[in-house]
Amino acid sequence: MTKIERISVTQEPVVDSCCCCSRQGWSSQAIYFNDKVPFLVSGNSIQSYNGGSTLNCEECGQYQEKIQIRKSGDIIIFIPDFEWIYGDGDVMFMSDELYSQLQKIDDDVPSIHKIMQLTKRDSAQIFLHELPEPISSLSDLNQLYLNTNAPHEKEIVTILQNLVMNYKEYDDPVRIKRTEHNKVTIILDTPDYFEWQPLTRSDQEYHLVLSPGYQVEELPHIVVAT
Repeated sequence: MTKIERISVTQEPVVDSCCCCSRQGWSSQAIYFNDKVPFLVSGNSIQSYNGGSTLNCEECGQYQEKIQIRKSGDIIIFIPDFEWIYGDGDVMFMSDELYSQLQKIDDDVPSIHKIMQLTKRDSAQIFLHELPEPISSLSDLNQLYLNTNAPHEKEIVTILQNLVMNYKEYDDPVRIKRTEHNKVTIILDTPDYFEWQPLTRSDQEYHLVLSPGYQVEELPHIVVAT
C-alpha cells in the first residue's frame, strides 16, 4: 500500500490517454494524490457513492475504473478494481484528517461515517495484489519455500495459504494497525534467497501483513447479554 501524504488540485490540462480510445488531455482540472496519482478528473463522468467511484471516458463512455473506499480506525483506504486496473493500480491510504480535506475539495466523496469497514475479503485481495515479484500466486510457495524463523517450520506455508483463503470467503470487518508482534520471515529458493515477511505472530496466532508494515486483525466479537 502507498501512503497518501498530500492532495493537490491543478487547473492545467491533464495529459493522459484512454485505454479504450485515443483521446488525449481529457480536462483542465484534476485532483492528485502525492502530486502524481489522479483521483478525480473533472470533465469526465465521476459517480461517487458509498463504497467507491467509477470513471468513464467522456468520449466513448467506456468504463475505466472502480475505486472501493474502506476505513480502518483513523485510516482511509482506496482499493482499485483488481479485475481492470487503470494507471499504476496501487492500493493507497490516507489519514482521516487528510480525507476530511478531500471532502472539502470534492463534495461527492462519501462522508467518513458512511464508508464501509475494511473486511477480511478486502484484506486478502490487497495481500494477493501485493505479492512480491518472485511469487505469482500462493501456490508457488510449495516449490519456492526453503525455511522460516517461525516455530511451525513445516506448516507455515499451509498456515499462510489457509489464512488467505479463509479471509477471501468472508466480509467480516477487520482492523489494520502497525505491526507489533514477531515478524515471520519466509526464505524463498531464488538466486538471491529472497526474504519475505507476510505474517506476524503472537503466541500461536498469525496475522497477515500488508505493506508498509501493517498487520490485519479480526475485530473482537461483541457478546450481548440476554
